[in-house]
Amino acid sequence: MKCRKFYKDILTHCYQRTADGGVLFYSYSDYLVYFTIFCIIARKYNIRVYSLCQMPDHVRDSSSAKKAADLVSFKREVNSRFSREYKKTYGFNSAVFE
Repeated sequence: MKCRKFYKDILTHCYQRTADGGVLFYSYSDYLVYFTIFCIIARKYNIRVYSLCQMPDHVRDSSSAKKAADLVSFKREVNSRFSREYKKTYGFNSAVFE
């Protein structure tokens, strides 16, 4: 993995896809669950979100943060919480995201 340099308040593009290349969102409610978790945690870490694109098999977002650690914690917590809900709903046992 190539390490990128972090710049405070500069737009960062993130791409998250499923670990198995399968479907991530099966229903409108799945999209809403992810969106809600994403928004609440973005506020918690003071992340400025410019865009969020939820596709059936991946998620893209553009955001900025004051500190690299906040951006990392934000993405980790969003993925962790959504994965927990996803696994509980669909009985999935392995990793959800790559």
